[in-house]
Amino acid sequence: MHFAANFANQNSVDNIYKDMNTNIKGTINLLETIKELKIKKFIYISSSCVYPSKEMLSENQKCYPHETPYAISKFTGELYTKFYNDYYKLPSAIIRIFNTYGPGEKAHKYRNVIPNWIDRAFKNQDLLITGNGKETRDFTFIDDAIYNIFNAMLFKSKDCTIINSCTGKKTKIIDLAYKIIKICNSKSKIRVLNKRRKWDQIIKRMGSQKYLAKIIGNKKSKTLDYGLEKTIKWYKSNINS
Repeated sequence: MHFAANFANQNSVDNIYKDMNTNIKGTINLLETIKELKIKKFIYISSSCVYPSKEMLSENQKCYPHETPYAISKFTGELYTKFYNDYYKLPSAIIRIFNTYGPGEKAHKYRNVIPNWIDRAFKNQDLLITGNGKETRDFTFIDDAIYNIFNAMLFKSKDCTIINSCTGKKTKIIDLAYKIIKICNSKSKIRVLNKRRKWDQIIKRMGSQKYLAKIIGNKKSKTLDYGLEKTIKWYKSNINS
């Protein structure tokens, strides 16, 4: 299972060569190392950032990621995984994870919005929205992501299978902010800046679970409220560690 990556969008803009060396060259190094080994399957963990701005994104969606070096490098890793599957017959699968969050992730300038907002909420600092707040994402709790990945690993196919790890549900960014403030019992305010970061032009992104259900069966994803409560509880108990 190849999870390693230089994460994520802003980090890749700030450190473009590190992004290339880690995400592209690193993936090639790994594929070269294992191509002759008799492994049952190679799992490449990709990202929903390879997709365009659209809802109900299915695995056969045409992708042309160019918004950030991270999106480019993650998609390039997919292409190399497909090549090694076709040319060397390396059993492979590609998992495109959608905005995964959960306990264990702390706030950092290069991390996701949820831990950063939780951290600010506990400090009663404003939650900043770099857009209008109506942007939507498919937030997937870590337990669901792990379940999807491990069951995809067991799926038998000679082809390089691409699978979404998502909930199939959309959440407005401003609604996410209100939920975090409420669960944290915070005095934070929401500031809508109406100015997106130069690379952040994706207005909506939500995955389709249709193919995932065929592989692992119908399984109800954890609600955002459930995931946030678990994550915030963990963050509160580890805030000073």
